[in-house]
Amino acid sequence: PKSALSYTISPEFLFGVRTPSLHVRGAALVDVIRSTDSELDQTNVFSRLLSTYVTARNTWNINASLRRDTTRTNDIVPPADIGEAPDPTAGQDLDLNDPTIGLRATVDRTYIGFQPTFSRVITQRANLNLGYRFDATFYDNIRGTNFEDSQSHEARGELAYRYTPIDTITGRVTYSRFDAENSQFDQVRLLGGIRHSFSETLTGDVRAGATYTTFEEPRDDDITSFSFYATLEKRLSTGRIFTILQRDVRGGGFGSARQFEQIDVRWDTEIVPHRWFFFLAGRAFRTEPKGGGNVRDERTYFQIEPRLAWQLTRQLFLDISYRYRINDREVFGTADSNAITLGLVYNFEKRSISR
Repeated sequence: PKSALSYTISPEFLFGVRTPSLHVRGAALVDVIRSTDSELDQTNVFSRLLSTYVTARNTWNINASLRRDTTRTNDIVPPADIGEAPDPTAGQDLDLNDPTIGLRATVDRTYIGFQPTFSRVITQRANLNLGYRFDATFYDNIRGTNFEDSQSHEARGELAYRYTPIDTITGRVTYSRFDAENSQFDQVRLLGGIRHSFSETLTGDVRAGATYTTFEEPRDDDITSFSFYATLEKRLSTGRIFTILQRDVRGGGFGSARQFEQIDVRWDTEIVPHRWFFFLAGRAFRTEPKGGGNVRDERTYFQIEPRLAWQLTRQLFLDISYRYRINDREVFGTADSNAITLGLVYNFEKRSISR
């Protein structure tokens, strides 16, 4: 019902260490947001650490992230992916859906993620992949918003077989556990799929199967749902386009199970080499409660954000973006918003230290 003028200062720090077998990289970012409406003031902190250790046949990865922000979020690419674009071939590992995106309530939130994975080359064509994932979300001063602290554990195993030079067949089994104050459920997920290279620059990945969910609270019901993950990546001479399509049942910010269908699209390209850059990000999803979940999870959301960047000097960028959002909630009605952002970005010189 009212307008406000805001500005953001975002210092970011990236670092990395590389040896022949070990590669460690990390990122830390602070968003200081101030507005003519003090209720919009925020200070958000994002950090991420990635570590990869490689031997002749084995690969160990650790992905750890910490995010301290609020539920008044609108980022299409999760802040945990700062410093590195999401891998469009990772499928469900991306977990891009955010059940609280676009909500008007502002609640302080802390997210912790930890994901170690192991991959072993069994033969020239077969690979074994194992992984564990821990996620925890905590809310402060919820003030009757029905948000609930939650945590989830997931263990998975996958076998990938390179059937032809351009086709890789995968089979995956996953067990997960979701715990919140008023809802607990277990899931077993069986997926099969194929990764196909249509050309040297176009690659697609499809996984489909079933998710079996058993509830402990608030009622003892079991459901079996169709799960689907698909990605399509097109590498351009000056950028790339990727699309991610997902359908599954997951735990939500209101502490209960929800089914979602979601599509994410991102396009990055150079208009004029080393001078003008264009970015386009879009997202649409629909969620609905399952297993006696919260009716607040029933909604449809759409967001699109084009951005144009101009490199003034080697280290100085000027960019302008427009963001449109519409949020249709079955119980509370529909709301939309428009925003124009003008940004000035300065990148300090990269410093390398050799041993």
